[in-house]
Amino acid sequence: MTIPVAPPGSADLDWQRRRALAAERTARILAWAFGTLVAVAVCWALSDIVLVVFAAALLGCLLRGGAESLSKRVGGPVGLWLAVIVLLLLGFLGFEIFVRGPIIAGQLRDIWGELRGQVTDLWGRYGQAEWVQPILGRVKDYFQDGTHQIAGMAAGVGTSTLGGLGTLLVMVVTAIFFAIDPELYVSGIAKLMPKDWRPHTRDTMGAMAHVLRWWFIGQFLDMVAVGVLTGIGLYFIGVKLAFTLALIAAIFNFVPYIGALAGAVPAVLIALGQGPQTAIYTAVLFLVVQTLEGNLIAPLIQKRTVELAPVLTILSQTVLGSLFGPLGLVLATPVTAAGVELVKKVWVEEVLDDEA
Repeated sequence: MTIPVAPPGSADLDWQRRRALAAERTARILAWAFGTLVAVAVCWALSDIVLVVFAAALLGCLLRGGAESLSKRVGGPVGLWLAVIVLLLLGFLGFEIFVRGPIIAGQLRDIWGELRGQVTDLWGRYGQAEWVQPILGRVKDYFQDGTHQIAGMAAGVGTSTLGGLGTLLVMVVTAIFFAIDPELYVSGIAKLMPKDWRPHTRDTMGAMAHVLRWWFIGQFLDMVAVGVLTGIGLYFIGVKLAFTLALIAAIFNFVPYIGALAGAVPAVLIALGQGPQTAIYTAVLFLVVQTLEGNLIAPLIQKRTVELAPVLTILSQTVLGSLFGPLGLVLATPVTAAGVELVKKVWVEEVLDDEA
């Protein structure tokens, strides 16, 4: 029996090949790590602008996705449907701002007045108790000079995001340009990458746009469900300004978990002014709605959209809210959804060579 013998030098060649592959993989990991650090530094230095651009990209993905979907299902060019969607969106915003805006503003002033009166009443009843003073005292100080507090908060938000309506205008216009010709911007970013990375860069950006589109659709449906259930419940309980409070709860629900809690506070405080029993009913209502939302509505929606781990969502809200303020808190979840897809496509599939 002859024992096969490796050709001379084959072991050295195999070792050199493995060494070259390891060196190539190490260089690729270091390149991605350096690129990530540079990207983080840029985002940190230009955080306000980056968040506004991200919000515009999110809106642009929705506009483009809606136009493409209508074009496939109904027929007609994508550009025509995009123009229809933009006109409808601008018409809706104009109607809400100029027609319904004064009505909503008046209802919000009524809610603010109710909240101030309720906090003052609670301070009169329980303000002497030592256990309640640290909490209720801060709330009372905030509500005592509500107008200045709101103005100061609005000024801070406006400054950090280029200023109120100006930021909204910049975001909408940028989103429209993104939606008109997304290929222009995708190709521009891809050209910044080495040639062998460009196809994967384009694929990654497409996957992120898909995730953002479906995340927003799922979140919007979730907000509608929460708003409808809350409005019906508050109406039958007999809470004043029920539908405005339901609208506040629905809007706050855009920020998962934290927004749900924040949306319940105004309704419970106003209900407390109508009696402890009404406040208890209102608190139970929000508990039931959020239980249904978390265990029935959201899982049903997420089967067709995007699901994020609760811990990851809460941590992202904490970190981005602390670093970038209110806008960071609002955009934390979509940023996380896009970030998870980016890590999957870049780190897992490209760097680690794992398709699972």
